This record gives sequence, C-alpha cells and structure tokens, in this order.
Amino acid sequence: MLDSKWIEALFALLINSGSAYVISDVQQVFNDFFSNKVIKLIVIFSICFASTQDIFVSLCISIGFVLIVYVLLDGNCEVCLPKLRKILRKKLLNIDESSKEDFKSMNLNVSK
Repeated sequence: MLDSKWIEALFALLINSGSAYVISDVQQVFNDFFSNKVIKLIVIFSICFASTQDIFVSLCISIGFVLIVYVLLDGNCEVCLPKLRKILRKKLLNIDESSKEDFKSMNLNVSK
C-alpha cells in the first residue's frame, strides 16, 4: 500500500505543507514570490510530480488539493465548508425551534 503513487503524492504535500511552519524565518523572504496563485499551483504540481513521476496522478492530486484548500476551506468562497456549516446549523436550529413550537402547540391542543 505504501508503494502507491497516490499515497506518495499525499505524503509529499503533507510534508511540504508543514515545512512552512518549521522554517518560518525563510517564509518572510518568499512571501511576495508565493503571493501569486499561479506560482502556488506550479509548486503544488511540482511537489506531486517530484514524488510520483506520473503526470496524471500529479494532476489529479494537485487539482484535488486546490479544490479542497482554495475552494472548500477558503472563507471568501460561496461554497466553502465554514459558510455551509453555518448555513446548515442555522437551518437546523430553525427546524428544531419550529418543531418545538409545533410540539408545544400539539401538547396544548391535547390537554384542552
């Protein structure tokens, strides 16, 4: 299982994502360089390709990583998970409140 190119690419991304916190002094130097999203995409693909030597697997892992990080976890996106969580929670709480009111009205009607 550990010989899989998919797992190698995921481990490489995980290791390289954590390395930014290990070397925080160097991060200040490269902030302007890596502020461009195209550069970030190239780096993500390069990390995956260096670990797998397979273009298809590298593209798939890179696209998946970009979708998760830049779409699902981005707070500014309309379909991000934190916003969806808040919307779902609000709707569920409204459903819960309305069901409580319905239950109370049913109890009142039964007791009369």
